Amino acid sequence: MIHFDLATKREQVKVLEAEMMADGFWDDNRRSSAHIQKLNGIRKVVETHAELTKKLEDSEETLELIKMENDEEFKEILE
Repeated sequence: MIHFDLATKREQVKVLEAEMMADGFWDDNRRSSAHIQKLNGIRKVVETHAELTKKLEDSEETLELIKMENDEEFKEILE
């Protein structure tokens, strides 16, 4: 089973960003490039999670509004 720990991912982003500020970080092009790739990959996961969470919340709100409309056609579709 895959365990997804968003808090850890966010912390990794902070750590990787801080490491980029260290003296000499940019001296080794290959190492810095790999570091940035790793950072961008983790950022993508965090951003995708945020986007999907927002879409889910919006969908839940829309569903509640539809339920409140008391529209029989929509009620049938939802059931």
